[in-house]
Amino acid sequence: MANGFNAKRRTPTYLKAVVALRELDPGLRTCAYAEASADDCKGEWAQTAGLKKASGRDWWGRLIGLQPEPDRVYESLPRDDHVSLWTKDGKPAVYVSQPDNLGLGDLRGMVAACDRYGLDLSVSVGSWYFPGSTLMVEYRQAGKETPADSTAGHLRGV
Repeated sequence: MANGFNAKRRTPTYLKAVVALRELDPGLRTCAYAEASADDCKGEWAQTAGLKKASGRDWWGRLIGLQPEPDRVYESLPRDDHVSLWTKDGKPAVYVSQPDNLGLGDLRGMVAACDRYGLDLSVSVGSWYFPGSTLMVEYRQAGKETPADSTAGHLRGV
């Protein structure tokens, strides 16, 4: 069954891909899906939000106007993993982390960091780093456009 997905999208090519994935061992199936979809997930997310990958250091402090110094080690946000910084209209707008899990302590630490630095956050399943196995945490300056306004819940193919 299509698990709630639009039946019209279940073309012969789609069904052939499903059969091919089912023939793989479960661990490889997830890897194959992630490899096939990662770039599209990232591109769609960035395009939908009107974002471009920032040049320079992928550091959350740039969201609040701090400038990184060469060769300095900076504090990470809780559970930072597979991070990237994105710009909108040439200015740092979204800092993304893509951890594979979050516990209660992680969430408390993330909220405390947001309170300390004037950030908002959103957690979704829209990760492009190993889609289907990681979460996407989006940080923005508090009071700026929220992920709900732009990209949260943008599941591809639905």
